[in-house]
Amino acid sequence: MEPRPLDLKPVGELVKRRTGLGFDDAAQGRLVAAVKNRLEATGAPSTSIYFARLLASADEFDALLSLLTVKETYFFRDPTHISFLVDRLVPELLARRQVQLLPLRLVSAGCSTGEEPYSIAMALFDRFGPEVGRLVSIVGGDVDPSALAKARKGEFRDFSFRAMPPELLARHFSATPAQTWLLNPDIRQLVEFRPLNVLDWQASGLMDLDIVFFRNVSIYFDRPTLEGVHRGLRGAMREGGYLFVGTAETLANDLGGFRLVAEDGQFYFAADPKADDEGPEPAAARTPAALPAPVSGFPAPVSNADGETPAPGSLSRNPSEPANPASPPSKAAEDLPASNARETVRRLIRDKRLLEALAEVQSRRARYLDDQDLLLLEGYIQMHLRRFEAAESLAAQALVRDTWSADAHMLLALAAKGKNVDSAAVSALKAVIYARPDCWPAHYFLAGIFNATDAEYARREYRIALRQLDSDPDPDGRLGLPLDLPVPDARALCERRAGVTSVHVVAEG
Repeated sequence: MEPRPLDLKPVGELVKRRTGLGFDDAAQGRLVAAVKNRLEATGAPSTSIYFARLLASADEFDALLSLLTVKETYFFRDPTHISFLVDRLVPELLARRQVQLLPLRLVSAGCSTGEEPYSIAMALFDRFGPEVGRLVSIVGGDVDPSALAKARKGEFRDFSFRAMPPELLARHFSATPAQTWLLNPDIRQLVEFRPLNVLDWQASGLMDLDIVFFRNVSIYFDRPTLEGVHRGLRGAMREGGYLFVGTAETLANDLGGFRLVAEDGQFYFAADPKADDEGPEPAAARTPAALPAPVSGFPAPVSNADGETPAPGSLSRNPSEPANPASPPSKAAEDLPASNARETVRRLIRDKRLLEALAEVQSRRARYLDDQDLLLLEGYIQMHLRRFEAAESLAAQALVRDTWSADAHMLLALAAKGKNVDSAAVSALKAVIYARPDCWPAHYFLAGIFNATDAEYARREYRIALRQLDSDPDPDGRLGLPLDLPVPDARALCERRAGVTSVHVVAEG
C-alpha cells in the first residue's frame, strides 16, 4: 500500500507565522524533506501527530527550523560591501558621532554560522586595530539556535574560505588537528551572537542600530511579510543609519521606508527622514560618485577587419556604408507595428548597417513616441557611431521612465567605456547587475575592467559569468540591446581568466 501523502499545510503555516519563512513551489521540496527527516527522528506516525508535538515543543520547532534555513555562507561574500563599510561608512559615522554614543551598533541579520559578522570584524580589526571593540559593537543574529552555536564556536572547514584571501586566513586562524580552522580569540570576542527573529526586532533587544547587514535574507519572504520586516527594522535603526542587502535583492527591498543610495558603485539604503517624506531617491540623484579609475578595459576576444579589437558588443561601421544617413524608409515600411520595427532595427544593427539602422529607428520613433525599446536602440546605434554624449542623453531619458532599466544602464556602461571613463562604466555595470543579476555580459565586462587591478574580484566575476553562460548562453544576455557577443570566445576567456577547466564551476553567492 502506498504511503499517505504528507499534510504539510499546517506545518508551513506555523513556520511562516512564527518566522516569516514562506514555502512557494521552489521551496516546497525543502519543507517536505525537513518534515520527513523529523518524522523519522521523532517516530511520529503521521504529520498530524507530529504537528501536535511541534506546537508543544520549542526544541522540536528549533530542530525543524534548522533544516529549513539555508546555511549557504562563506567568509567575505561580496567583499565590496565590507570594504565600502570599513573604508567609507564607519569612518564617516565615527567622525560625526559623539564619544558618549559610542560604540556604533552593527548587526548582521540572518548570520547563520557566523561567517559574515566575523568577516566584518576581521576587516574592522585590520583597519582600526585592537581598540576597534570600543568603536564598533558587532552582533550576529539568526533564528536558528544550532547555527548560532556553531558561530560561537568559531571553527570552520575549508569550504567557508573559498572567497577569502590566503593572507587573512594565515593572520586570523589557526589550524586544528581535526583539519578545521579556529578563529583567533581577538576576533571572536568582537562578535556577540543572539537569537533574532526579524519579525520582532524589539524582542531581540537590538535597537538604536547604526548599520544592519540584511543580505540574502529577504529572498525567503513574500512582499507583505517583507514590508512588515522593513517597518520593524526601520524602527530599530537610528536616523542616519545604513542598511545593506544582497546584490540580487536591492529592487525587492526598495519599499520606500529607506532611501536608496548609490555611491562609489555600491548600493545601500539610508535610514533618514527624507526616505519617509520623499520615497526612493530619484534616478538623477542616485548617480554614483567616481571610483578610482581601473586600468584594464573590457576583454575583447574578436577583432574587426582592420585588425582593431573593439569592446565586446561594439560594432565598427561597415566600410561599404555611406557616410551620410540612408534615405527614409519606404511608405510600405511605415505600416510596421512597433514590435516589427524594433526587430528591423536590431537586424540592421547585427548586420552592421548602422547608418541605415539610425535612419530607420529615428523614423519609427517619430511614430512611436513612447516606445522605450526604440529609444534605447537609437542610443545603442549612437554609441557605436562614437557619439557617446548622444547615447548617454538617450539612456538618461530612458532612466527617467524606468529607473532600473538594465538596458539603459548597459548603454551608459558601454558609452563610458568608449570614452575611457572606467569608473562610470563600473558604476553602470553594477546597476545592471542589481537590476538583472543573471545578465552574464555585465559580470563579464566588469571582470574585464578589474582584471589588471583586482585579480580576485575579477576571477569571481568571471566565474559568475561562466556559470550563467553555462545555464543560458544567450549572446545578448537576455537584454533588449543586440549585444551579439561571441559566446564561445567569451566562454573560453572566462575559463582562462577564472582558472577553471570546465564550465561547471562552483556557484558564487
